[in-house]
Amino acid sequence: MLKYTSIQLALLSITLLLAFSSCAGWFMKVKKDADIVVADGSKQFHNSLSFVADAHADPLMRGKKLWRNNSMHVNFPKMREGNVALQIFGVVTKSGVPKMDFNKEPKVNMLGVAFPGLMFKKAFKKGLFQIGKLHKAEKKDDKFHIIQTKADLEELVKLREKDNAHIGGMLCIEGIHCIKDSIEKLDELYNKGVSIIGLSHFFDNRYAGSQSGMKKYGLTEKGIQLIEKINDLGLLIDLAHASENTIDSVLKFSKKPPIISHVGCAHVQDSPRNLNDEYLKKIMDKGGIVGVMFFNPLKRKAPDIHKIADNIMHLVKLNNGNAQNISLGSDYDGMTIVPFDISELHMLTHILLERGMPQTDVELIMGENLKTFFLENLPG
Repeated sequence: MLKYTSIQLALLSITLLLAFSSCAGWFMKVKKDADIVVADGSKQFHNSLSFVADAHADPLMRGKKLWRNNSMHVNFPKMREGNVALQIFGVVTKSGVPKMDFNKEPKVNMLGVAFPGLMFKKAFKKGLFQIGKLHKAEKKDDKFHIIQTKADLEELVKLREKDNAHIGGMLCIEGIHCIKDSIEKLDELYNKGVSIIGLSHFFDNRYAGSQSGMKKYGLTEKGIQLIEKINDLGLLIDLAHASENTIDSVLKFSKKPPIISHVGCAHVQDSPRNLNDEYLKKIMDKGGIVGVMFFNPLKRKAPDIHKIADNIMHLVKLNNGNAQNISLGSDYDGMTIVPFDISELHMLTHILLERGMPQTDVELIMGENLKTFFLENLPG
């Protein structure tokens, strides 16, 4: 294995950062299916929905302003155009290349596209920076609201009854490696408005194993202590990127059902990022939410929009024909190429209706399930 000095790693990181920044827009494209013609009735139905929500997107990882219309998959004007009430915003703190050792946290942090000035800062600092970006956006747009409690969400629902320009956002840490050994830092994250904790990202950490890790273990002893602290604070757990062993551990030790914010069904497309039926059903049977992602996990190209619908329809079948426990989990702006951005969610609504899904089920999947889950599980 090649070994690098600290200076070589720094120079290589800067070079890769510049290359990554220049091509980031290419990776985050929208490639529409020209053959899909949305019926007027489908779009009208979508626009009539009272609560549309998406369980995961990463625009905080990019440098553009959320309150302005721009090339991102998600921003506030596009949310309003797509009749979206709530977006969960991921906070990504570490992505290590080259020579990432998936058995431990990477030494080199390449996450600097949105904030190169913090490239060599600690992961926790990067997280606080992204959290601060959402708070700044809230100050810039008086009809955007950060949601952390049941009362916050209830207020958003009331505001939208009078004016659906009101929209909300929730904060999710994508990988708790950022706190290192300091479980007490969860208090700081909570005080900054974080609602959801993702236990692992692309590598195993001291708390939990990753779906992409080398050992893929479950919760460690320290991880069990972490779950207790998460439960005490009223935070929720995101199992996206978690290993199967971690999923089993969380379902055993957590007092509240989890969300798996962006995932696909291995039955529909076999991929390391997709879960098999056994684990998808375990999560739904516990009252958890499965968010269906909008990108092709095997190739850097947009999936056929019907493939997204295939995942949703399979989850309904797996859930004994019930549309509960299923949501959207786009992974917008997360180095993904998608068939439509958040302003065009009516395209998916159209496909689901065209395939015979009842309007009541479409309504649940497009956001009512996520709303109900949060009203039942967020702290008061």
